[in-house]
Amino acid sequence: MQKLSYDPSKHHGSDGRMPSTMPSASSTKLSPQQLLGAGYARAIFRLCQIPEVDDPKAFLLGAGMILAEYPEAVMKAVSGPAGIPSNFSRPQLADIRAACDAAYAPLERQLKRELPLALSAPDRPATEADKARVSAALERFKRGAPREQVESPR
Repeated sequence: MQKLSYDPSKHHGSDGRMPSTMPSASSTKLSPQQLLGAGYARAIFRLCQIPEVDDPKAFLLGAGMILAEYPEAVMKAVSGPAGIPSNFSRPQLADIRAACDAAYAPLERQLKRELPLALSAPDRPATEADKARVSAALERFKRGAPREQVESPR
């Protein structure tokens, strides 16, 4: 009868740890927003240390996915030197989410104020100028640009 043996080098990496089962960024199709989030996550961790985690690549991917849930203006605000890097030396994923929520709060309040006006039925059909004005405002909001004070045509 043959003796059974176990060779851990066949199942573990050279450092003795189990290989990650998380998909890597290169093996996963990412949306443009997720790629943008991944770029801002790398920017954060150029200024901060990645916490002690089993898989730093998976951690970085997770940070990017959290950032990708927010508009670019939020990603830019939290990834700059005055954002997460000035508040944490080793930010956890929960810290990144909390910073994004705090940076998004003013934008969310603005959206809640403006949304009822945007959804209210106009007294007349929308003109091309109205459509252009609304499209421009939506693009500014997506970029996180400050709101322009424009008189309503009503």
